[in-house]
Amino acid sequence: MNLLSKIAMALIPCLMAACGGGGSNPDTEPQNTSADPVDKYVGQWVRNCEVMFSPAVNASYPDGLSELEDLTIGKINASEYGTTSIETKYPGTTCTGEAISQATTLGAAQILGTKTVAFGVVDKVTIVRNGVALKLISQVADEGLA
Repeated sequence: MNLLSKIAMALIPCLMAACGGGGSNPDTEPQNTSADPVDKYVGQWVRNCEVMFSPAVNASYPDGLSELEDLTIGKINASEYGTTSIETKYPGTTCTGEAISQATTLGAAQILGTKTVAFGVVDKVTIVRNGVALKLISQVADEGLA
């Protein structure tokens, strides 16, 4: 998986939490009603267990490999936030037992404004992680989504 793909995958919990999508634990999603554009992102999200390799697919992990991600987002100012992503890998496919590795990645993002698209209003965001910038959109209203 290339670096931009990994960055995008690491940010999915943040983006999905912002649009009310799945992939995060509702008990850990903050309910923020402040007026600043970044406030809806601030908080902590835990991505559900993700299977990286099924058993017998990779010789290095005969029982499979799974990963949990804990994403913390902190407000810098009204339009910028910082991120700390902790990815913990486990043997097997259930994210249980003793972790075999843990990696922490720091990042930052800036909300550049909003844009109306076919499925609603979105934030235009530039995210920088490990020196790589990624421009994307994040939904801020669930208009028209089931």
